[in-house]
Amino acid sequence: MSTRKSMNYHSFFKHRYEHCRILLALSEEQNQAIVENRLDDLLSIIGRKQRVLKLMEDEKRQHPELWEHWQSDRETFDANSREQCEQLLSDTETVMASLVQLEQQGTSQLQKNRDETQQQLHLVSQSMQANDAYSDQTDEKTHRYLNVGR
Repeated sequence: MSTRKSMNYHSFFKHRYEHCRILLALSEEQNQAIVENRLDDLLSIIGRKQRVLKLMEDEKRQHPELWEHWQSDRETFDANSREQCEQLLSDTETVMASLVQLEQQGTSQLQKNRDETQQQLHLVSQSMQANDAYSDQTDEKTHRYLNVGR
């Protein structure tokens, strides 16, 4: 196998690894924004993540043969080149596993935040209903004090 083809695999895997590391950093930032309930920051972070994912998707579309042929071509590389590529793939898998875990934590926190918000809205609604029940429902004035002559 030519060195050029080896470098294409290595370059592709390295780019993918770096993109995954960027996504992991953004997910950590995202989780912090979720915990701190910084919704504006959260939207910005999600936008940045979407741009990285688009880059990854575009790169994969530009080089579909790299993924299709990796299994057969890898045996033709010298041991050092093959090991470098396999290490990048392994490191990428590790980062992606961490990424999935962080995303699950973020989803759980968002669901918790949603449930707490729903509970607060329910309490506000109950308070408003109680307030309406005690307020005068007619236009005529009533005395709110026990001492009517006051």
